[in-house]
Amino acid sequence: MERLVCFQWFFPSPTKSGGKIIPAPPEAVLKRDELKDTWLFKEKHPQEVYCVSLSPSTKNGETGYSVKAEIIIRGTERN
Repeated sequence: MERLVCFQWFFPSPTKSGGKIIPAPPEAVLKRDELKDTWLFKEKHPQEVYCVSLSPSTKNGETGYSVKAEIIIRGTERN
């Protein structure tokens, strides 16, 4: 049994121009780096896995980049 807790920040921005991918805006990269440097390495329970990602996304028809902070909680089933 696994549970997922997800926090997401959206940064509106074009993601492509002329068929080429445009780099993420600086504020998205800063948010990802902030999470990687602080939240990602905080002390956690052994069954928790923390993940941080930056990826192109669409929200309400608007393109941009999403920074996601996820916690995957691995559990064991009991009989």
